[in-house]
Amino acid sequence: MLYSDDEYLAIIDLLQERTDEPQPIGKGAFGNIYDQFKGKAKEAVAFLMRKKGGEAVGALSHPAIGEIDLVWGKEGTGKSDGYGLAKLVKYHPEVLDNLQELLSEMEVVSRSENRINLESKTHRTGVRLDWDGERKTWLMTMFEKKKHQNQPLRGQTPMETLKARRVTQLFSKVLMFLLRAKLRIILQ
Repeated sequence: MLYSDDEYLAIIDLLQERTDEPQPIGKGAFGNIYDQFKGKAKEAVAFLMRKKGGEAVGALSHPAIGEIDLVWGKEGTGKSDGYGLAKLVKYHPEVLDNLQELLSEMEVVSRSENRINLESKTHRTGVRLDWDGERKTWLMTMFEKKKHQNQPLRGQTPMETLKARRVTQLFSKVLMFLLRAKLRIILQ
């Protein structure tokens, strides 16, 4: 079988691409596992987006957590049921270009047995500490906060702000109930 010069060059390019491409070191719950992206978040994002599967071990890091794996995951059907890079690509693409920089600016705001939540003034993220009961530290989600949503009130911690907003919401509901009751009495 004879190939044209262009076809021959395309085959060489394809073969070269395949031999230069990072090779998996194993297979895990999220697909092929790659360790060539430690500390290289941007390269890991580009690679996993192209592959649409797999995980990049230690692509991210945070001083309070250590290395964080970047997994492809699932985009989900809504903003709250997906996870991993697939979810970020679909619902939060604004964070893709600088995941590591955004993560580095965040502080731990809560910690449980299987999750760490971090925040900065502008973004939030969730890091899982397990997968199917096995120890694994991986980025579950990251997103930009809405400008008005959950910004701490001046001089208050985020928890104090949350409590204050809940009290305000409760007060508003009680006030509306009382106004409706008074209106019913007046209309009778």
